[in-house]
Amino acid sequence: MSSPRVSAAGDTAPPSVCAELRSSSFALADGELSARELQTIAEHLDACAGCKALFAADAVFVRAVRAASSLELAPDSLRDRILVLSVQRTNVANARA
Repeated sequence: MSSPRVSAAGDTAPPSVCAELRSSSFALADGELSARELQTIAEHLDACAGCKALFAADAVFVRAVRAASSLELAPDSLRDRILVLSVQRTNVANARA
């Protein structure tokens, strides 16, 4: 069983919760999470200063990327092809692991 993580601010949280947030940070900043995921992460951010700081930095990064990027979207056909290739790559990587 993993022990709680204690941040410099004195917050405690199981390492698995911090790891989950960190792996979901950009999805959270992009608004890609479900209501249930948002609730879980919001509760964690209220209690964990370290993860709250990480999310704030990631949110700033996402906003900067959006501001710097073109307003044009890739055609649906291109986005679909990229998604298929991404899934195929993930499947190959998982099969090798």
